[in-house]
Amino acid sequence: MAAICGAASIAACASRNNARVRRAISLGVDREALMNVIWGGLAKALPIIPWIFLFDKEPTAAGGELGNWVRYAPAESKQLLAAAGVPDLTIEAPYYEYSASDTQRAELMTDQLRAVGIQFKAQKVDYTTYNSQLQSGNWPDALAGAYYALGF
Repeated sequence: MAAICGAASIAACASRNNARVRRAISLGVDREALMNVIWGGLAKALPIIPWIFLFDKEPTAAGGELGNWVRYAPAESKQLLAAAGVPDLTIEAPYYEYSASDTQRAELMTDQLRAVGIQFKAQKVDYTTYNSQLQSGNWPDALAGAYYALGF
């Protein structure tokens, strides 16, 4: 069994040791827009572990069950980047186009993150390049999306 980890997986950037940067990246991504534009509102933002193992009811970002950083707050994102001393962060993010939605997600995230002062450089690469980076953990700053084997 595999699951996709999309927008949140970019928190593995070069500044990953700085909690303010990770939080700013997360707050700069409008997951509702991604779900509505790419999947016509038929997608959900959920934790990587199936929610039924953690919660009695399906968690939502609006309800706060996914944590304080899984929400869209561009002004707060900018403040966190400034506080971290990186108001003009650049993230190199290779991705492989498993489907057209991968390119759509990369393009939307590029625009969303640009609005908070992050230059998200999503670059489509061939499967061998992408997979070798994914498997080795040796990618430039982030992966725009990644598949994980979950095995529940």
